[in-house]
Amino acid sequence: MTGKSSSTPLPADSSLAGRLERLVNNEQFADVAFRVGEPGEVIFGHKAILSEASEVFRAQFSGMFKESRENVREHEIPIVDIEPGTFKELLRYMYCERVTVTADNVVDISYGSKKYLLTKLNQLCESFVQRNVTEDNVLGVFDSNRRYELEGINRICLDIVCDNPIRIFAHESFLTLARESVRLIASRKAMNCQTDQLLSAIERWIQVNEDEQEDGTKIVAMVREQKGRGVMCKKIHNFAAGHYVTSNGFLKPAQLPPPPFIFGSSPIVPATAPLTSPTQKTFILKIDTDKPCSIYGVGIYIKCKQFEQTVTMDISVKRKGMFPTNEKRTVTAREDLYVEEVLFQKQLIDAGVTCTIKVQMHHGITSLFCRKNFESEQPECGLRFTCSNGADPLMVGGQPGTNCCVAYVLYNFGPAGEERKKLVPVKQKLTT
Repeated sequence: MTGKSSSTPLPADSSLAGRLERLVNNEQFADVAFRVGEPGEVIFGHKAILSEASEVFRAQFSGMFKESRENVREHEIPIVDIEPGTFKELLRYMYCERVTVTADNVVDISYGSKKYLLTKLNQLCESFVQRNVTEDNVLGVFDSNRRYELEGINRICLDIVCDNPIRIFAHESFLTLARESVRLIASRKAMNCQTDQLLSAIERWIQVNEDEQEDGTKIVAMVREQKGRGVMCKKIHNFAAGHYVTSNGFLKPAQLPPPPFIFGSSPIVPATAPLTSPTQKTFILKIDTDKPCSIYGVGIYIKCKQFEQTVTMDISVKRKGMFPTNEKRTVTAREDLYVEEVLFQKQLIDAGVTCTIKVQMHHGITSLFCRKNFESEQPECGLRFTCSNGADPLMVGGQPGTNCCVAYVLYNFGPAGEERKKLVPVKQKLTT
């Protein structure tokens, strides 16, 4: 927008707001001029309108400051902390309460609203961030706030990042974040991922930003030293009866074939001889809901009946219309029961949508502990659980069943959709 002359034809909008908007940056009748940004663009204003809109301008023009005592047309007021485009939007709001807010300028406009004490505009900006900033654009908004460190915008953005961090870490834009942005994310003690997943993301960031090696190492050390880290979601536990599942793939002693016949030096091993390779068990848990819900992860029982052994888990998570998410863990099973927590990308489900979690456990000859089903500790909460066991080729005589290796499910109730409900579309003009 440039200064307008008296020869400019009047637009069709003859409303009060329209007439006032035509005065924005209009040199005709202007009695104040600003040099905005670097190297600086001259933008014109009207003291009476600006004084009524902002207490800051009222004080500036009231006679207490040098600008009010001189010919300001010859002595432009410098504004170096706001860009020209943002300042014009601030003027439009002060003149006629019209403003265009987008994900690209919301942080700058929010800063300007605070500087000039435009309370309603600041509230509008925070509402815009709350409704329109999503997992796809949050890192850009968050990183742009490094110039101002506005507390409200930091809080909203960090809540979005920490709700589904595993997906956020996979964004290319995560690798281009400023050092302080990475530090602020890493400082959060409640995040829906595990410490090793956070550390892995920071290590990737360090590899791309080699000049930040020293500070990146400090961020890693800070994460490792943090105490009491947790998640933002809730747990729903499995209260079904527990038991051991006999290892399929190894025949019981009563089923063992007779010793092999020996002809010469080469024994003949019957085809019914027991397998000698590790066993695989497959557990499938399907989750349905009556209301919007997010699934973040599971706890998996790890306990063997005899002597410790290595267990490799392949966890596949999928829902309709989305590519599967996969996680892999290798743990040591002992006679003492513990639960291995596995978090994955947030899975949004609603009525009619099923989240399927498939756990394949590769292990040795001993039996593993599991539950006979998934009996929710909160059957009234609206989540339904269905268990089954896959008959894998490595499982001799494997039959479908309801055994379940899941100790608990991590979840939150809330909107089911890739984006939260929006207050207004991005780039739409806003009025108050």
